[in-house]
Amino acid sequence: MKNMDMEAQIQAMGLTRDDLVAVLGRMNEGVLIVDKRGRVVFCNEAAARIDGMDVQDMAGNRIENLYKITPETSPVLRCLHQKRPIEMYTQFYRTRSGQAVFAVQNAYPLYDDRHRIKGAVCFYNNFSGMERGLPHASDAPPRVEVSPDRTIVFEDIIGQTPELLQAVHTARMASDSPSAIMLYGRSGTGKELFAQAIHNTSPWRENPFVGINCSAIPETLLEGILFGTARGAFTDARDKAGLFEQANGGTLFLDEINSMPVGVQAKLLRVLQEKKVRRVGSMTETPVNLKVISSVNSDPAQSIARGMLRSDLYYRLAVVFVYIPPLKERMEDMKELVKHFLAKCNRSMGRQVSAVSPDVMACFKSYGWPGNVRELEHVIEGAMNMVSTGRLLEIEHLPVHFMRETSHQTIQGDLMTPLARGQRSEEGGRAHGAFQSFEPPSRSLADQVAELEADVIRRTLADCRGNGAMAARVLGLSRQLIYQKMKRYHIGKSEFKVPQPH
Repeated sequence: MKNMDMEAQIQAMGLTRDDLVAVLGRMNEGVLIVDKRGRVVFCNEAAARIDGMDVQDMAGNRIENLYKITPETSPVLRCLHQKRPIEMYTQFYRTRSGQAVFAVQNAYPLYDDRHRIKGAVCFYNNFSGMERGLPHASDAPPRVEVSPDRTIVFEDIIGQTPELLQAVHTARMASDSPSAIMLYGRSGTGKELFAQAIHNTSPWRENPFVGINCSAIPETLLEGILFGTARGAFTDARDKAGLFEQANGGTLFLDEINSMPVGVQAKLLRVLQEKKVRRVGSMTETPVNLKVISSVNSDPAQSIARGMLRSDLYYRLAVVFVYIPPLKERMEDMKELVKHFLAKCNRSMGRQVSAVSPDVMACFKSYGWPGNVRELEHVIEGAMNMVSTGRLLEIEHLPVHFMRETSHQTIQGDLMTPLARGQRSEEGGRAHGAFQSFEPPSRSLADQVAELEADVIRRTLADCRGNGAMAARVLGLSRQLIYQKMKRYHIGKSEFKVPQPH
């Protein structure tokens, strides 16, 4: 929605700028708004409380006069200079009065109707404030209790392809030993499912299983969450156990370890080697004895080559290496997976869908599934919401975004320019020869674009079995516009024969 449209909608609701300012003023998160010169034009009570200052003293002041910062270390000044959002920026900083603050900040540029920078808004909170806002934060840093009911076992992993069976066999054999296990699979392949099954089959299944997604937490926070903190380490810091101590005697799952900052990787390696953990700000070490399962979502060798994963940490974590194949490499499992997810959705949604149509199954098998098994589950769940009383899941029930992606993949191979065709036809496939032999097209660009557009509409209508409204949604067009284009290109519904039910 454009800014002017949004402002009109706000006015239509009877809201004023004062109403919005009042809401910002009541937020628990600190809010700081500056003009393009870095002068504070608004700050709420939470911001003043975090920084240990008065609202009256902050308003009207340049932020360089309020904090000991530089244009390189201030997310607000960087946002103004670079004209882009600065998100999840963590830092220790001091106010001019000397108060130290450890804050997580998100700064966003503000523009006028001509897209000229007008200022920036910054939302921030200190680390302790974030922890107090999380469930059970008074007892422990944020953690994910991945398997509280302990029901996930290897038998829950569906599929019979040799690669998947080999992965299950390797993980099962390694579950009895204390050796570290690394799971390698693309996002959505089931790495978390494997980690749960390993723990629940292991001798320490009665002990804690805790996990963390290493890509979701900033570096400075991650260190405290993993290793714990000691009182006085930073402002309002308390003695708190980290995930290593919480998982002591059980299993720690480090998801997407290749996204962990390299600085934290070095400290993690030390803990794994010495089997002792030292909280941030403490001189005392605590012995830990636990099984570590890690996962990566990209080739470890490439991650090492790019400097994203330390080789010594990789060797320590990948004592047992388990490769989980993507869905596109196990299409023979598609029927079994679809049956499983249909039954799961039937139970949770009160439906009675027994199967998918042949068209849907063909669509599923021709799709690349970049989101893997997780994407398949979500597509089926979305489609099940569109089924009212039938027992068959049809093409028209599939989500619009999925149909758009499948249609894009179907026609992508045919959308070659004349130059690309010339390159392919050259003897030996030499690109330079294509340029030398290229001849100007006999038809105008407008004619070629019109032909391509008509072809795309025909293919999409065929995928949608002649349903113009569905094709319009897939292509991101209005119903009126697609019918206008069908008329322009002489595309009739009679071209698409929809099978009648027997």
